[in-house]
Amino acid sequence: MKQIEDNRDLTFARARYSFNDVREWKSHWRKDAAKRVKGLPVAIRSQGLMVVIATLMREDTPYSRHIVDCLAQWILKEAQHSPLLSSENKEPSGRQLLDACMNALRADYVAAEMEAILFLDQVKLYADALYSTEGKSS
Repeated sequence: MKQIEDNRDLTFARARYSFNDVREWKSHWRKDAAKRVKGLPVAIRSQGLMVVIATLMREDTPYSRHIVDCLAQWILKEAQHSPLLSSENKEPSGRQLLDACMNALRADYVAAEMEAILFLDQVKLYADALYSTEGKSS
């Protein structure tokens, strides 16, 4: 019973954290961010979390930096029971998440990868709901 409760708490925390982040996206890049985040869960499944992190870091746009830093914040600091959770990261970055993935045990990396997919699926859902119709007339 405790595990079911923990899963619900994590699901709710993930949804709340992702919604609050998406709601605060900057107006000048949020439509681009919404488009970019749509393919990330599939990209993680096909290419792996480390490749996606490195790709976002290489893109070096305001929204790609924000997405990767938000993901790092979630996995390294906020997600309950995350195998890569670290108390020493006050403001985790994409680089720190990449380092943590590189040094993680295989099982921990796979768990972090799954958490990243679940998190980005939530981000995608809220970004689509909040910004897909922005700028369209009724």
